[in-house]
Order: sequence, then C-alpha cells, then structure tokens
Amino acid sequence: EENDTLVQVSRGNYEGGWNKDSTRTTTDAVAILAETIDIGNWSPSLLTWQKLQDTLLENNLLPNPIPRTRTARGFSGLPPSQTPALDGALRGTIQCPDTDPRVEAVMSSMMAFWNEPRGTRDRAGGYLGGSGHSTYYETHQHPFLPKPLPPISLDDPLSSRIRRRYITFEPDTGGWNNLRMSLENIIVLAAVSGRTLVLPPEQTMYLLDARKGDTRRGRQYTDFFNLTKNTEFLRRVPIISSLDFLALEGKAGGAVSLDGYNSTMVEHLWNVANNCEYRKKSTVFCEDLYDHYRRFGQLAEIIEEGPVTNCLVFDLDVFTHGEKFIH
Repeated sequence: EENDTLVQVSRGNYEGGWNKDSTRTTTDAVAILAETIDIGNWSPSLLTWQKLQDTLLENNLLPNPIPRTRTARGFSGLPPSQTPALDGALRGTIQCPDTDPRVEAVMSSMMAFWNEPRGTRDRAGGYLGGSGHSTYYETHQHPFLPKPLPPISLDDPLSSRIRRRYITFEPDTGGWNNLRMSLENIIVLAAVSGRTLVLPPEQTMYLLDARKGDTRRGRQYTDFFNLTKNTEFLRRVPIISSLDFLALEGKAGGAVSLDGYNSTMVEHLWNVANNCEYRKKSTVFCEDLYDHYRRFGQLAEIIEEGPVTNCLVFDLDVFTHGEKFIH
C-alpha cells in the first residue's frame, strides 16, 4: 500500500525578536556577516559553522528565542482552557552537533513547530528504556508505533533493512520552509504507520538553484538532511529513493510492478525516478511516476477545508470504540 497524499503543517513568521539589549538592525547584521564571509570571494570553505556562530554571538546578532512555554497548538490561537492536553507542555527543541546552546535555542524557535512528548504513552512511544524513561512499552505493544527494526548495518542488503509497506508523497512546490515542514510531517506519518518512506525523485527545488559549475540541475532532501546514514533513525523510519523503490518493487508481483508496460515506458519511468521536472512538456515529467504509484496504491483523501474535513486519528480508544471516547 502507498499513500501519496502529503499532510502539511504551516507556521507563521518568526515570533521572536532582536535581543532587547542590542542596537543592531537587520542591515547591520547583513553588513557584519558580509564582511566576515567576504562575499566577493565566497566559497563554502571560507565560512565554517563554528565561525558563523562566533560571529553571531560576538556581535550580538541573535534574536530572542520564543519562550518554550509558548507551545504549538492544533488550531492556532486556542487558549489553554480549550487544549487541556497541552497543560504543562513545552515547545520542541532541536539539538545539533557542535552547536552553541544559545544558537540551538533560536534554531528551535524558528524550526520546531511541534511540542515535546508528554505523559507515559507519549514518552514511551519510541520504546525508550533505561534510566529516566518508562519501560511500559518494552513489554506492552504500543497501540500504533511498531517496534524498531533489529540493529542494521548500511552494508546489509537494502531489502533486509526496510518494511515492505510503503508511503510515497509528492513534494511541496513552495519555498524551503514548506519543503522542510512537509517532509517532517511525512516522516511522522511513516513512523506512526510503520511504513518505509519513499523519497520523490531528485528535482529542481524553488530558490535552491545549482551553483555555477554544478552539473546537477536537481536537488534531493538528502542534500540537506542526514536521512540515509543514521542507522538508529532508519530502524524507526526506513527511507529509500525512488530508484530503490522501482528496483525492489518494480518486478513482477512487486508493489509497483512495471509489468504491462512496453520497453519505452519502462525506460521512461526509470528516467523519471532518477530525475524529474514539474513541466508537462518535459521528457521526465514527475507526475508520470506518481501516476504509476497511484495505479497500485491507496490515495488518502485528507481535506482540511469544509464542508467535509478529514483527519488522521491515532488513538486506540477512539479507533476501537468511536467518537464517544474523544476526551
């Protein structure tokens, strides 16, 4: 089964502000960074992550982070009295290697649109054990989350380190934050439904053009996120490329079998899976591959606007007994 509907969550503009003790303006910040980077002779090697952080901190250029008590809510603007499940919740955080905690706090403000897990069920959802963690779901099956795959090595055959249930999606065509947030949502859906996530083909991403001299016209999420090397993450959310998907499941009897097509169409789909464009007249039109997926998969009609709205419910009592168990 596949699902090529992408659920998106949008956030408004950054809610923080420049440090109240700072007299810097956005123009000042750009000027200082430009002087530090030497844009006229810029190359990726001239500005390290550490140097960028040092420049931001030394020149007091970081904005104030949003307080963690200002949490994300299911519907923007609802007061705490109407969202009791979030009492005491904190906004999510992002931790990155070699990153100053002050920088992490601002990054979390700008990028974390989720809340930290709360309660025994939430905290145990990842089957975490040991000191400080509940071990309830080490002995009791979580109502939705599957247990992680056994320990894997990237040298193992791909077929042995995935689940043969899949979720596919069409990427957002907007800017970077739309792309990032929609990917994060589809990863969550893959995790809670116990499916292997199939990445879309490499393609042009809005405002992320190739640099001069770059022979690659398209981009892939793996250019920006470590999605294929982190084995602990891959045990929980297996991720494969479109090419891997066709190689594994395009055979006779596979989930997206190429049987029934002539050789020209088979070659065409392989080309699209490698690199595609969102132009109908293109020889590698992305929708041709997605149409092939739709022949075999289930298309979830998730609609957020009336008169009829649909949503995903991950609650065992509601799933089993109906809406009267909604609290």
